[in-house]
Amino acid sequence: MKKFNKYLSIYKYIEPLEDDDKDFELRNSISLLYLYLEKYLNISSVQLQRSLEDDKKIKKLTNIKHNKNLSKFLDLFFADIHFLLISMEKCYKMVIKLFGLLNNTQKVKQIITDTEYINTKYIRNQLEHMDEKLSQTIDESQKHYFPLFKRKANWFHQQFRLMINNKITLTDKNKKTYTFELNENCMDKLIYYYEEINKLIENKYTLPNKDYVDKIL
Repeated sequence: MKKFNKYLSIYKYIEPLEDDDKDFELRNSISLLYLYLEKYLNISSVQLQRSLEDDKKIKKLTNIKHNKNLSKFLDLFFADIHFLLISMEKCYKMVIKLFGLLNNTQKVKQIITDTEYINTKYIRNQLEHMDEKLSQTIDESQKHYFPLFKRKANWFHQQFRLMINNKITLTDKNKKTYTFELNENCMDKLIYYYEEINKLIENKYTLPNKDYVDKIL
């Protein structure tokens, strides 16, 4: 499991030494965002491993008739995936803010139109508001079409505790499909963005400030 822990070795080069530094707020914002990006990347990494382990346990239990533990692990699996999506979307949001503060607007545009980010954000949002979707009296526009069924169905009820080929799939009222696939590589894009941010911080803050800061501190 990959660990994200560069903050303690670079924060002193990002943060200004004096409160009246002209870039005080900018540099402190970058430092804090980087700190919490690493925290949520680590959380996401833990959640991903938990979800993959849940999946293995469930696959073993499904071969046992009338297994009493299956329902418990299905609930745990769903909870772990739910929090994985929350954590990953937090990471995407902080990545977007960091690229913006580091003056890479091209990368910001690339991320906000990226399919993986859009899918993660959409499915996380629908899970977050699932209580609003369960009522039979909800507005027609709030109902979702679940591709597995021809008939119209309450998407959350059909999707709850169900993944097909390790995928969650939701289709909105405009018949646009959003998919999240659970696998070892589902954090790869976030890790790539993290590494790109590290390069920007190194060039903008670490290399220019290292000698001077190290002499003082």
